Amino acid sequence: MGHLYAQVAVDIVHRQLDQLFDYEVPVGLDVKVGSKVSVPFRNRIVDGYVFGLSGSTSMGKLRRIIPPKAGLLTAPAELMELAGWMASRYLCLRIEAAKLLFPPGNVPLAPGLSPTKELLGDPVSFRTALRRSPVRLRLLDFVLAEYETRKTVPLKEALEKSGASASAAQSLVKEGALERSYVTRKPAVERSAAEVRDVTLTGHQKEALAAIGRAMAEGGTVLLNGVTGSGKTEVYIRALKEAISAGKQGILLVPDIALTPQVSDIVRAHFGSRVAVLHSALSDSERAYHWYMAMKGEVDVVVGARSAVFAPLERLGIIIMDEEHDSSYKQEESPRYHAREVAARRAGLTGAALVLGSATPSLESYSRAKAGEIALCGLPERVDGRGLPEMVVVDRRDEIKAGNYSFLSRRLKTEMDAALVKGGRVMLFLNRRGYSPLVLCRDCGYTMKCPDCDVSLVYHSDTKTARCHYCCHEEAVPASCPSCKGKRLKMYGVGTQRMEEELSKLFPDYGVARMDVDSTRTRGSHRRILDDFRSGRAPILVGTQMIAKGLDIPEVTLVGIIAADMSLKFPDFRAAERTYQLVTQVSGRAGRGAEPGLVIVQTYNPDHYSLKAAVDGDYEGFYDIEAKSRKALGYPPFAAMARVLVVSGSPASAEAAAASIAGGIRKDPGGIRVLGPSPAPLSRVEGKSRWHILLLCEDRETLARKLEGLARGGEEHEGCSIRIDFDPQSTL
Repeated sequence: MGHLYAQVAVDIVHRQLDQLFDYEVPVGLDVKVGSKVSVPFRNRIVDGYVFGLSGSTSMGKLRRIIPPKAGLLTAPAELMELAGWMASRYLCLRIEAAKLLFPPGNVPLAPGLSPTKELLGDPVSFRTALRRSPVRLRLLDFVLAEYETRKTVPLKEALEKSGASASAAQSLVKEGALERSYVTRKPAVERSAAEVRDVTLTGHQKEALAAIGRAMAEGGTVLLNGVTGSGKTEVYIRALKEAISAGKQGILLVPDIALTPQVSDIVRAHFGSRVAVLHSALSDSERAYHWYMAMKGEVDVVVGARSAVFAPLERLGIIIMDEEHDSSYKQEESPRYHAREVAARRAGLTGAALVLGSATPSLESYSRAKAGEIALCGLPERVDGRGLPEMVVVDRRDEIKAGNYSFLSRRLKTEMDAALVKGGRVMLFLNRRGYSPLVLCRDCGYTMKCPDCDVSLVYHSDTKTARCHYCCHEEAVPASCPSCKGKRLKMYGVGTQRMEEELSKLFPDYGVARMDVDSTRTRGSHRRILDDFRSGRAPILVGTQMIAKGLDIPEVTLVGIIAADMSLKFPDFRAAERTYQLVTQVSGRAGRGAEPGLVIVQTYNPDHYSLKAAVDGDYEGFYDIEAKSRKALGYPPFAAMARVLVVSGSPASAEAAAASIAGGIRKDPGGIRVLGPSPAPLSRVEGKSRWHILLLCEDRETLARKLEGLARGGEEHEGCSIRIDFDPQSTL
C-alpha cells in the first residue's frame, strides 16, 4: 500500500497560516476528507482539519498525523467544500469556517468491549477453550448476546452484569476474543410532551407539500409564505417524513434557542429517538454527543439554531429554515455568515431541497421569489377555519392627553381583566430588557453612562445595579448624583423587569412570568417559563423578541404590544422591515385556539406604513412600498452591501484608518458607492472607538474582490482592527 498524505488546516487563527499543510497519514488510520485530527506543528500539538488527500507530495519527508485514542470525528466531505466556500465568500480564515463544522467539546466516550471478527466467525472454539474459566465465559457470552442490538457494550456494564473483573476482560482481549473500543455516554434527554394528532391537510398545504416534493426530487428552494397559524409546522413534518421514507435525512432550523424545546418536542413525537438537537445552550458534552450520533447516521432529523446548518448528515435530503426572515440567522462574529446563504449552498452541493418558511418573508427571499429564482407557495389562511386576531391600535399620545402615563393603555388594561377572568393567557411584548433604560438626576440632568461604551447604563432590579448591555460593565446606583450631589436620581422608562413588577401589583391574583435574556440564563429556564405560562400558573407572560417567534399556545387570547414603534427609532435601513415583522409575528401568537384573538398595538406613530400594513395584514402592500424605497436608494436586496468597521483604542487612529480605506476605494471605485467614513452609531464600545464605511455595489463579486486585499492583511493600519461584514443585519 502506498503512502497517503493529508492537506490539513491547522487550528491557529492567523492570516499568515491561512493555508493547507501536508502531513503523512499513518498506515491503518482511517483518515478522510472532513476528519478532525491532531498534528505536530512547530513545537506543539494542535487540532487540524483535513481538506484533501493525495497519494504523493512534493514536500519531502513529512511529519505524521497523531493517531487518536478513540475514533476520528469526520464530517461529510461536502462540508469541507462548504467551509472553503465560506472562507472565500465571507473573507474569513479557512480555519474559522472549519471549526464551525465540529462541536466545541469532546464526545463523551466510555471504555467498551466488542467481539472480534475471529470470535464472531467461530464462537464455539472460543467457548470450548474457556470451559474451565466460567467467569471469563460469562463475560464473553454477555458481549456476544448484546452484539445483535448494540455492537459495543460499556466495559463497566459488562463487568457488572457478568460478575467478571477487569483482568478477565484484559485476558480475553489478549486472547483475541474481544477488543477494546468506546461507547458514547448518552446525556439525559428532556421529555417530549407533544401529542401526535391526525391532521387533514388543507388544499394550500397539499400544494406546498407537492412543491417541496418536487424540490427534493430535482433540487431547489421553496419559499413558504404562510400567515401565522397556517400550519407551516405540519408541512415541515410531512416533508421530513417524505425525505426519511426516501432514505434521506433532514435539518430543521429555528432562529432562537427559546423555540427548540417546543419544536424538538413536536419532532420527537413524530420521529422518536432518531432526533438530535444542536444549539449553544447545551453543554459541550451534550452538543458533542448529538453531533456524534448524527455523524454515525443514528438520527434522521437534526433540530437546532443557526449552527445546526452544519450538522454532519451524510444523506441530507432537506433543510427547513423556519422564520427565515429572522436576523438571528446572521452570525455577528467572524465568520460573519448568514445561515440562509450557507443552507442554500449546502443544499446545492448535496442536491437537497431548501424550504424557507415565514409569515413575514425577508425582502431578500421575497424579491427572489418575485423574480422567479425560487418557488413561492402561500398559506393565506389559518387552519381549522380560525381567523386572524382582531387588531386594535391605541395612539399613546391620546393616552397622555387623558392623563394616563402607564405603560398599559386603558383599553389594554380592560382587555387584560376580561381575558384573565375567562381563563385566557396574555402575552405582553416589549423589546427592552432590564428595569429602566435610564438613570437620571432630576436636578442637573446627569445620566449614568458606561465608562467604556457610548451608551447609558440600564438599571436591573434583580441585582440593584446599572449595567451596560454591550460590555457588561456593572456598578451600583449611587445614593447621590456624582455631578451635583443632589438626591433625586430616578429611574426613567420601562423594561421587562419593571413591567413584571408592576403587573404583579396590578394583577395580584395572577402569576406573571418573564422571558428575556436575563431570565433564561439557567439550564431549562426556557421550558420552565413556558410550562408555567401554558399551565396557567403564570397566565401573564412578559417578554422581549423571544416571545415573538413561533410559540403556539392555544390559550393565548390577548397580545399587547407595548411600544410597537420602538424599532423604528434605530438608525438602520431595515428598521421599517423589522417593525413590520415584529408586530406581525407577535400578533400571530393570539387566537390559535377555540377563542378568537385580540391584539392591542400601542404606538406614537399609528400612520407609519410599516405599522399600518402590519395591522391590516398586508404584506404585499408593505413590500411594494419598502422595495420601491430600497431600489431608489440602491440598498439590499437590490444591491450588495458590505460594512467596513474600524476599531481602535485611539480615536485618531480609527478615524485616520477609516479615511484611508474609504479614500483608497474612491480612487478606483469600479462601480462601488462609498458612504462615509463616519463614526458608527455606537461610536465607542469596550473602550475602543468605532468608525465605519458602507459600500454598495450591484455586483457582490466586484465588492468582494475590492475588499479581499483588506481582509487578507494587504493594508496595514497599526493599532486598528478591521472587520468586514457582507450584507450586515445591523449597522450599529
